[in-house]
Amino acid sequence: MRTASFCLTIALLAALAVPATAATNPTINTVNKWAWSSGASWINCRPSETNGAVIGRSFCQGYFYSSTAGWMHLGDGTPTNGYQYSNDNEDDYGVNVDEQGHLTGYAWCESSGWINFEWTNKEYATAPKINLKTGNFSGNVWGDSLGWISLTNAWTYVQTDSLVTHTNDTNTNNIPDTWEMSMVGNLTDLAGGGGSNDEDGDGVSDYNEYLAGTNPKGSNDYLRLTAIVVTNGTNITVTWASTNSRLYDIDWRTNLLAGVWTNYARVSVTAGVSTIVLPISGKTQAFYRVQAVMPLQ
Repeated sequence: MRTASFCLTIALLAALAVPATAATNPTINTVNKWAWSSGASWINCRPSETNGAVIGRSFCQGYFYSSTAGWMHLGDGTPTNGYQYSNDNEDDYGVNVDEQGHLTGYAWCESSGWINFEWTNKEYATAPKINLKTGNFSGNVWGDSLGWISLTNAWTYVQTDSLVTHTNDTNTNNIPDTWEMSMVGNLTDLAGGGGSNDEDGDGVSDYNEYLAGTNPKGSNDYLRLTAIVVTNGTNITVTWASTNSRLYDIDWRTNLLAGVWTNYARVSVTAGVSTIVLPISGKTQAFYRVQAVMPLQ
């Protein structure tokens, strides 16, 4: 009688997470581009191919447009510090994006003044945010003359087709400054080594921590398998450490050393530990891997 043998490998995917170059065209979807303001009616978030909004992983740039209020500027794409707008002076303002998709900061409308994306609690249900799996915007922002601006409503919603990766790399470690600042708070701790250093000594390089969206200074935070359970010879349950700033590809093949990996699913998860149940489907041997993928590439 033949027995089934199962093995799972876990990898930090480099090939699927190559940083994008700076975008010059709007990233907003050509159809799902409408927000609603109680004071300015419909707002077009992709008003043209040259002046539309570009949504990045760390900050935005470009314009929304209202026929009533005019142009609404999300930022010029050149924050003074290189990674996020400070929003503490009129020369360095704009809308920022964090690793979880939260939107913060300020946009400017010449006819209506400042548009406020700031919330005391950015986890609040109606605080402005981007769904990192779908690109859909949600929540509300405020303008004193515009009232509440809804980024999603009963009729339509705003959606970005991609998130631009800003590639400033001051310390030449192949990791964007924006990500280092959001995770570490400086550009010195992970410097050097082309990203091959392992700041927290957990066996995963700083560059691979960036690809996986894990904390390069937290020795217990890295992409890893935590459990594999085979049930009644029909299913295998795979459990891994996860973050909600990444998507995950679940792949399999029958020969670890040869053959093409077949994708079973791409999944969106919550922070902490995630689980997926896979069918064995009569396989006598199978190898599985979980790979982190940056969303909205």
